[in-house]
Amino acid sequence: MKDDLDIPRRLNRYRQFYQAADNGWFLIITTFPGKADLISFDLRTFDFTRQSEHQRYWDGLVEQAFYCIEDHIGVDDDWIPGIVLHYGFGAFGMVYADAALTFTEDTCYMESVLPDWSQKEKFAYSPDRFWSQIFIQAAHYLSEKGYGCFMVDSYPNPSPLDVVNLLRGNLLFTDFYEYPETLTAFLKQVTEWVIENAKMVYGAMHHAWEGRLTFNAWIPDGILLLEDAADLCSPAVYRKFGFPYTRQVLHEMGGGYIHHHSLGRQQYRNMASLDDLYVLQISSDPAATRPLSELPYLFEQVGNKPVDLECTVDEIVHQIDQLRKGRAILRASCENKEEAQWLVRFVRDKSKKFNPA
Repeated sequence: MKDDLDIPRRLNRYRQFYQAADNGWFLIITTFPGKADLISFDLRTFDFTRQSEHQRYWDGLVEQAFYCIEDHIGVDDDWIPGIVLHYGFGAFGMVYADAALTFTEDTCYMESVLPDWSQKEKFAYSPDRFWSQIFIQAAHYLSEKGYGCFMVDSYPNPSPLDVVNLLRGNLLFTDFYEYPETLTAFLKQVTEWVIENAKMVYGAMHHAWEGRLTFNAWIPDGILLLEDAADLCSPAVYRKFGFPYTRQVLHEMGGGYIHHHSLGRQQYRNMASLDDLYVLQISSDPAATRPLSELPYLFEQVGNKPVDLECTVDEIVHQIDQLRKGRAILRASCENKEEAQWLVRFVRDKSKKFNPA
């Protein structure tokens, strides 16, 4: 099945996309109903205090991943087969502290564990924590299962600011003003933890191809970072308490891919200015302005930095001329496989031309 998808050819397009110095380049990732939809997961049906339950979950994800590959055969888009392991945002904090997790059907929440700064010395990253080992073991197990067929990222990394948000909860947003020196010192320490954890997890992976999987897209190197807390901050606050630490992580990890939300449109320029960033991914929030509806503003903010955008088919068709003013990975949910094939042809025709591998 891996030969039918021609992964090296897809990766070759990504390399050309990132190396381009001009605008008008598009990559297209399509999703559509298929056999993979026959498998669904309710996280509440697993007892994630037990190692065996994690492996049961991983095995289900592997089965689903192979169905996804089968579904995509015949669609020559830029979808990269893979598993980005999802337990919910709360689980990411469990490599830094032991806390109670509350699972819902499709995510989980971690209780705030640092209500008082006087307790901050109790917390540190440890590769020996139960959940630290879960993410490390998942990296090894899943990448071995998928070797030559799909890629894996078992731990999408919260940025240093997001880690503090996990530990402090909403108190973070008053810490900016009430405890700026304490917060700054803690962020410096957390930055080292983020890097240490990422190196442990990525070091356990074994892929047939170089580079890093990022939500069925790809970057040549580096780290997948989640930068959600920044979307609730002013640009000035982010430049002081977020940007320097994210910049350090990206630099030491060899680059990266940042996920954040359209609610944080005020941060587009800040995030796009990170030197080692390959691409800025913007998820559309229901009550916020969709990036596709304000492309002149978006491209004025990000310049030539590639963006990864959620789109409808109609948005791509009607905004294609505006899209040519930037570089974009376009993600579209299609009604069926035939519409996905049509959309790939349309986008390829409108994009600057990729050289074959």
